[in-house]
Amino acid sequence: LNRDLWCLEDVRDVIERHFVFWQIFRDNLEGEHFVKFYKFTEFPCICIIDPNTGEMLKQWGFMSHVDFMKEMHEFTLHYRFESGGRRKSFDFYGLSRVDFMSRDKPSAVPVLEPTPEPLPTPSPPPSPEPESEPEPAPEPALAIPDVPADVQPGTVHVTFRLPDGARHIGVFKQDGGCSELYRWLAIYARMENHNVMTAFPRVLVTDDEDISVKSVVGGGARAMLIVAEKED
Repeated sequence: LNRDLWCLEDVRDVIERHFVFWQIFRDNLEGEHFVKFYKFTEFPCICIIDPNTGEMLKQWGFMSHVDFMKEMHEFTLHYRFESGGRRKSFDFYGLSRVDFMSRDKPSAVPVLEPTPEPLPTPSPPPSPEPESEPEPAPEPALAIPDVPADVQPGTVHVTFRLPDGARHIGVFKQDGGCSELYRWLAIYARMENHNVMTAFPRVLVTDDEDISVKSVVGGGARAMLIVAEKED
């Protein structure tokens, strides 16, 4: 009833205008006195008590919203009480007294219900799964060494053109192996799965220590090599 009836706005309004609401469970001391006094046998029970005489004027069991509003409408049309000052309600053999707003209001609409069963203890929420440790971020590329303006004897300035169009310059010994080209890209550009090719004509530069840089780029002081991703 608390969920389906007493919480409704129009029900609360009609009770506030015509009654004083009283609700008690039948298995406590006051409820037992009340049940014995009025000889209730079925529960829940809704009734209307005359505040002056203690007479039970109306009694119902469980009621729907529509039935309750209909019964209250008929009751308030046919029952009138003397107006007067504040007074105490009829004493139901030691029941606690309910202070009514005025004598023209009948006493509370008692609702006698069994003591509600305790709600089951909610089970604790499942423990969150441990978060997997994020994969370590790849180590950043080392800063590219500064390239001197002048080419030193026995060296060559190689410009690498990367797949994204960027260009980096590295300094290599002419008689060093071509494997130094691949090592430089892996360290300073973080490019390990790539090929190095000559600009024109496009010839693959082998990652080989026995092949000199000079044999690939020629004897000039500067050269350009193309970096491309390896095809599967």
